[in-house]
Amino acid sequence: MKKYTGKLIISDLDGTLIPRGGKISGENRKAIQKFVDGGGLFSIATGRTPEAAAGYVEGLPITAPCIFFNGAMLYDWQEKKVLKTLPLTAGDEKNLKRCTGLGLCLVLSNALFWFLAATFFGRAILTFYMKDAGVVADGLLYLNISRFTLLISGCTFILSNMFRSTGQPKIALRISILTTLCNVSLNYLLIFGFAFIPALGIQGAALATLLAQLIALCVLLTYAIRPKQ
Repeated sequence: MKKYTGKLIISDLDGTLIPRGGKISGENRKAIQKFVDGGGLFSIATGRTPEAAAGYVEGLPITAPCIFFNGAMLYDWQEKKVLKTLPLTAGDEKNLKRCTGLGLCLVLSNALFWFLAATFFGRAILTFYMKDAGVVADGLLYLNISRFTLLISGCTFILSNMFRSTGQPKIALRISILTTLCNVSLNYLLIFGFAFIPALGIQGAALATLLAQLIALCVLLTYAIRPKQ
């Protein structure tokens, strides 16, 4: 029996194994390898996805199943396969409402901040990045419409993640595809014009994005308020 046989270390990543903005130190890598060579089992637990963690932990001797999505996924790192997922269920109404409500509050607070920044300091922000007066003027035409997209896309982001968290990723995927198709179609119609639709140029591009996000939100809300959703 080796020194660490029967022992398991599960480490967090951000702020623990990985310093803020950094990477796993050589000393930690050597210590983990020594522990595993001594018979121990090593794993990680993080809020990240496996893909987001891969660039940091590649090369580590991970010998036990890993925990991702803050406990919602058990993943075999060596075999690269999902062992188990624990999504919220539609019946877990209390936690579902709590998570969705908190997410909406956080996202909309952030969106409102940037909406106000674009409303009152749009010209100053654009001027900071570019000095060409014509480009700034065109940028303001786009920004004055697209700023409203921030609030709508914040809602669609949270609602899409609500469906993913309850084991219904196909709904979010379908709506994402619908949004892209609407955006492409509306961009063509509103930028260049067609039949009775006037060519709006830059403003048309912004309006197309806004309308595509609005369509996505309406569809998401329809799914969300359906019975048994």
